[in-house]
Amino acid sequence: MYNFDKPFNRRNTNCWKWDAEGKNAKFAMGCADTDFRIPEPVAKALHAKIDEGALTYICDCDNVFLALANYWKRQYDVTIDKDSICNCIGSMVGLRVMLDAYTHAGDAIIIQTPVFNYFKDTAENYGRKVIDNTMIYNREKGEYEINFEELEEFAKNPRVKMMVICNPANPTGKVYTKEELEKIGKICCENNIILLSDEIHSDFYFNNHKHISVLSLDDKIKQNSIMLTGTGKTFNIHGFYTAFIVIPNNFIRTQFKIAYQNLRLDVIDMGLVAAEAAYNHCDDYVVEMRKYIAKNIEYATNFFKEKNIKVKLVKPNSTYLLWLDFLDWNLTSDELDKLFKKYGLVLTRGSLFGKTADGFMRMDIATQLANVTGALELIETIYNENIKGENK
Repeated sequence: MYNFDKPFNRRNTNCWKWDAEGKNAKFAMGCADTDFRIPEPVAKALHAKIDEGALTYICDCDNVFLALANYWKRQYDVTIDKDSICNCIGSMVGLRVMLDAYTHAGDAIIIQTPVFNYFKDTAENYGRKVIDNTMIYNREKGEYEINFEELEEFAKNPRVKMMVICNPANPTGKVYTKEELEKIGKICCENNIILLSDEIHSDFYFNNHKHISVLSLDDKIKQNSIMLTGTGKTFNIHGFYTAFIVIPNNFIRTQFKIAYQNLRLDVIDMGLVAAEAAYNHCDDYVVEMRKYIAKNIEYATNFFKEKNIKVKLVKPNSTYLLWLDFLDWNLTSDELDKLFKKYGLVLTRGSLFGKTADGFMRMDIATQLANVTGALELIETIYNENIKGENK
């Protein structure tokens, strides 16, 4: 049994979430990591590796690749050939390598905002054009929908070489249905566009939803797709920068490997040790943490229902990130950020995630319920002291 309620002081640990962006905050709810200790099997594996007395160049990844494949079979009933798995130092390094492998300067990739801002930043910083197939926000339903008509038109552009989706979606918590993924996959196949599915948040689904991977689709789509995953989000071991790229198509995989080698990149041995232990021995940790976060979501959902503070909670069906609609406050994300920080609250500015996301904020609730409660009560105080009178 894991006690996720146990206070975990992460200050003064060289931690970005609490010692940088949240340095002076009462509640640091921005950076997307968890405030939970790593599971004991992972800690034991790392100590054992240290006790061997040497950390040197690795020669074999078969065990960790097999552990990953077995984990995905247990968790999602997805079959992964371990020979289709590639190492990578971090997920966005993986995207950078793919841009090298499958595109040239001036080529384009399609993304669907609001989405993880590093998709856009990484591509544009490397001289690629980003085409935004913006999600349609249904405010009444509290959901995001795909503009397929626009996507089909964008995909006809011969300069588009890749499409990148976040499945499930950070920051919106959108769950991609099988039908949506099949339609996206078909459009990509018809237009010779490689589909990259970032499935780093795949362990976190709620409200009877489940993860649908691109690797579970028909073979034609699967052979045109790449799946990105890793242990950082679930097991709070981001600092090892250990990601895995699953590429079923041998030719596409060979292109990736060549580009990776050309950049003289390697892997971090301790990250592989931690990942193998996590995938092999920590299913109970995942189950218990998911239940705990579900309770945090339930608390937050009830809070916004009961409080008349003009905040809409987009349906939190996946990830441990709440996507909060503050549009009725008539403030930009920058203005919200400044106001919240005055009260000691740090969230992530919605405007980072796309042009239609200004006035939204993202809140990480993978933390003790006491922090969630305190942060929400602080939002209520901020509303009552600064906004309530303006909305009369």
